[in-house]
Amino acid sequence: MIDYLGVIDNDHFHAVVRTALRAHGFYVSTTVMEQLAAEHIELGHYFVEDYLPRCVPAFVDTRLFARLKSVDRDLWQRVPLAAALGWRQTRVLQPFGAPRAAAHAGDVLALGASFNAIISIFDYLADEHTNGIRFFQVLEPKLVAGVFDCSCDIQAKLESAYLQLDDPYGKLLLAFVGMFAAEGRRLCLEIGNHDGWKALGALVLQLLYAESYSAIMMNDPAGANSPELSHLMEQKSVLPSVAMLHIAQLGADVLPSDEAIQAASALGRVFWRVDDMVDLLIDCRRGVQSTLVARLSELVASQGRVVAAEADLYDIVDQAAHETVSLLDPGVFADACPTASDANVLVSLAEFARSYVGAWVNWRNDSPHPPRCRQLRVDVRLAMGAALEALLAEQREGFSQAVHNLHLPRMNRQQEVQPALLFFRAVALDAMLDARDAGFAVPETMISSEALKVLQSKHRLLRGGWSYIPGVPELPPDADDNGQVIQVLLRIGGRGLAAACEEPIRMSLDAMDPNGAVATWTVDPRGDTQADEAVRAYLSVMGGWGVHPEVVANFAYGVSLYDPVRFAAPLRDIASYLEKAQNADGSWTSKWYDGPFYGTFRAAAVLMRVRPASLSVESARDFVLTQRRHDGSWGEPLNSPLSTAFALLALKELGLAREPAYEHGVEHLKTKQCRSGHWPACQWIHFPSLDGEIAYGSETITTAFCLKALAAVHELR
Repeated sequence: MIDYLGVIDNDHFHAVVRTALRAHGFYVSTTVMEQLAAEHIELGHYFVEDYLPRCVPAFVDTRLFARLKSVDRDLWQRVPLAAALGWRQTRVLQPFGAPRAAAHAGDVLALGASFNAIISIFDYLADEHTNGIRFFQVLEPKLVAGVFDCSCDIQAKLESAYLQLDDPYGKLLLAFVGMFAAEGRRLCLEIGNHDGWKALGALVLQLLYAESYSAIMMNDPAGANSPELSHLMEQKSVLPSVAMLHIAQLGADVLPSDEAIQAASALGRVFWRVDDMVDLLIDCRRGVQSTLVARLSELVASQGRVVAAEADLYDIVDQAAHETVSLLDPGVFADACPTASDANVLVSLAEFARSYVGAWVNWRNDSPHPPRCRQLRVDVRLAMGAALEALLAEQREGFSQAVHNLHLPRMNRQQEVQPALLFFRAVALDAMLDARDAGFAVPETMISSEALKVLQSKHRLLRGGWSYIPGVPELPPDADDNGQVIQVLLRIGGRGLAAACEEPIRMSLDAMDPNGAVATWTVDPRGDTQADEAVRAYLSVMGGWGVHPEVVANFAYGVSLYDPVRFAAPLRDIASYLEKAQNADGSWTSKWYDGPFYGTFRAAAVLMRVRPASLSVESARDFVLTQRRHDGSWGEPLNSPLSTAFALLALKELGLAREPAYEHGVEHLKTKQCRSGHWPACQWIHFPSLDGEIAYGSETITTAFCLKALAAVHELR
């Protein structure tokens, strides 16, 4: 087992799972999910409130149900959900067999519901309760075999076992087994499918074996890494669906075909994969073995580490989501479809599996609702459309043109060329989200795929979030990268997905000085690992210490979007710092970026959200308006598209997007756009170092900010 010591919660982790599924093309409509939920509730209520009271064995004291419901709501909430799943699963598997006894179709569905409820209760007790393995003694193989032996007085045996138990949970198990045994035998005798009942019994014993021995091996350090364990865990997930197929076919006069068994097994594998994926985080924390936990352990060990990071979990979720979506192809459910009707059955089974994957991950639209699409002018829409297509083409090439190949000193003070992409990927993604919110079609798979890449870039050795070059482990996370990541994750998956940034936010704010100054580097004051020591030693080589206004502003803007109420006090302190850091002319100087307009845009965005009545806001307005050139641009001629974009974005944040200056700036940007949809590369990053000046610019980044500026144009008046 691998250790995981991170702080992300289940809400965030499940948002990551949904994002990964979207990235690999998974989709299920809201209407389907609403219909599924409504039928699930209806079937669950019927089972608990009607079927269960009518069919509970005579030896059961029904007050047991009320007592358990009052002390263990989690368990009792599982019963109707599991029963409804069993009911629907039995129904979707019924068409795979020969003609059924129609008069008993409803009874067969209810039997499937009972069976799935037993499995759910048993798994809950075995996994969630102290010494859960004791429940295998309640359902010992000889007793279970008697359920399917019609010559055995099984009710007497179950009653005897029930009366000898003091454990209410064990009694609950026997109550449900007694109900299943009575109803199943009745159907077997009335329909006459003794072979089917006997085959079902053999499967149930196989399932019990897989359940018991996997539990034993998981509690044995030597067995936890055994290849046999993986096979047993697959069996305990796949066999219930095969058993459900046999239940569904009790009304047929033959046993299920090999093709039907293959289809049911494929359904079980879908359930297996998505269940492991959704439970990965909690399994890591509880030390519970699963196929994906084993895969995580191998990944971390292969990199010479002993503790898993959030980014490692994101990697495994990415892989598992790809596998899950691949399993949902109707062709996976059988090798051949001899007739069109068989093909339709397979499609129905795949759709059933898809709907339950959605239910398992609490499927919903995680993106905050975008603003109402603007009625953009035709010329602006054409320019934006061309820019978006250019960025989408860049994305398909991995944003190779946006990479900053930075000459960086390492610990031995030797210069190396290291590629930086994370920050630029986030900037480009932010611009494409602006286009999406303006009504352009931006592929959801691309957005989610890029969000995953951002998540997977999180520092794997240190607390604190994201760094400029993830490939240099001694380079610490920084507030600038964290701020940009907050903004895009929030726009893609809401606060659930952006909660990956919760710890980085708190670390930066905890280290903030009383004047509201947030340091650029996010260094863990409690860090005592070799990686933490390497960071502290490296920063004496790298430099860059201090507080830098544009970094503070970019970080604070992300925080103000993420949770402006909870972080209201530190945001007010940061606003005070930005007011004091403003230059006399109304601009803000940047440490890492070229020119005065980027820092002014970032600082203005924060002040307008936190302190809109500040005198600094008016000074910033005056600065931007007075710096406009006669041709409607801002900045030096060679850098005018990027500087103009920053100035326009500042005007937009400052509430001046309807000013004539904004219109003139838009016209200037349109004249500078290339036929490819890009704007020329302009210098953006610019800062001194011990080895000379560092400069960076790219078509991708210029295009991204120009697209953002155009997206702010208001509808034609």
